[in-house]
Amino acid sequence: MKKITDIEKKFYERIGIKQFRKAAFALAKGLLFPSLILIGMNKEERKEAFNNTTGNYRIKKGHGKKDLEDFIPWLYVNGTIHASLAVWCLLTLVAAHSLGTIISNSIALGINLYCIMLQRYNYIRIKEGIEKYELRDQKRRVRITNELEDKQQYWRKYKSDFLSLTNNKEETYDEFIKDASLEDLRKYRDYLRFLENSSSNSITTQNKKQDTTSGKVFKKGL
Repeated sequence: MKKITDIEKKFYERIGIKQFRKAAFALAKGLLFPSLILIGMNKEERKEAFNNTTGNYRIKKGHGKKDLEDFIPWLYVNGTIHASLAVWCLLTLVAAHSLGTIISNSIALGINLYCIMLQRYNYIRIKEGIEKYELRDQKRRVRITNELEDKQQYWRKYKSDFLSLTNNKEETYDEFIKDASLEDLRKYRDYLRFLENSSSNSITTQNKKQDTTSGKVFKKGL
């Protein structure tokens, strides 16, 4: 399956889909920009609309895997729109009687076919990106789980406080490690680090107080 999609992707690239994609996204951005000005958006609001919203030919930036997943429904929307337009152009082309109609509908048909292929090309690349994020997250999960392996004894002592902070259900340590999201594993690891640092700082403070008291007693004895 991977080999087939690689061949398909290379075919799209050979027929110039990368250049077409660049032009399509630039056109979408160019059409969006004046419309945002017309509805009264200031510069910061326009920047937010461009970079932090997912839409037609526009991917939200900054949240990695989730942004890619949120864009997938738009591929189906765009594909459906352009497939419908391609069928309409084809029917109009078949029924055309003038040279102008034939030329204009041929161009429109070609553009819509490229747009359909672009959705497929983007889908392949997005799925590849999601797989890379999942592999990265899996490695991070294994690393954090291994890090927590030596700290199982803390679960019984601190789990109630931690679960109340994260609104997780009551469960055993093994159930938590198995079912928790990567984000919750990070939170638990960081929570234990916080407790360890707090305990270490408390001991250091107590030792300093003892040293100071001992020093005073020693000087008084002199």
